[in-house]
Amino acid sequence: MRGINEMEYWKRDVILSVVLIIISIILIIYSYASIDPPFAQGLASSGSYVRMWLSMIIIFSFLLLSKSILVKNKDKIKEKIFSDTVIFTIIILFLYIFIMSVLGYYLSTILFLFLIVFYYSHYPFKNLFNDKKLLMISIIKILIFSFVVTFIIEFIFVNMLHTILPKAKFF
Repeated sequence: MRGINEMEYWKRDVILSVVLIIISIILIIYSYASIDPPFAQGLASSGSYVRMWLSMIIIFSFLLLSKSILVKNKDKIKEKIFSDTVIFTIIILFLYIFIMSVLGYYLSTILFLFLIVFYYSHYPFKNLFNDKKLLMISIIKILIFSFVVTFIIEFIFVNMLHTILPKAKFF
């Protein structure tokens, strides 16, 4: 008897590869819509490296697709394709992208890093609230980490790569 979450490996790989190919093609098309500075031509344009990585994803996705169809591994997968952590990460990542234009780079990045690191540090959330002191120490450490990483990324992108980071609309 087949369970609700059971699926053969090759079907999962076909679905994943098709989804990656479609998303990559959409992102490649979108990358041509970006406005490059006048001095950026050829390989120096802002979208060229994005297109290179997306092209590699497409190539590897086609390899996975062809392998999946040819081999057809009939073993069953009993775990979910999208676990709770994957769903949480996708939701937080999309929220980060959408709120960055409202909250700006600093606040949205600090919030994003804090939520991701806190979630992955304490995922099963068992015994999390038993010791308030350890919880507060963990929160402080993760906040410090989030601030430090945010400002390191800001330094690299602004001072070394001369990139303008998103500003907040309402602040």
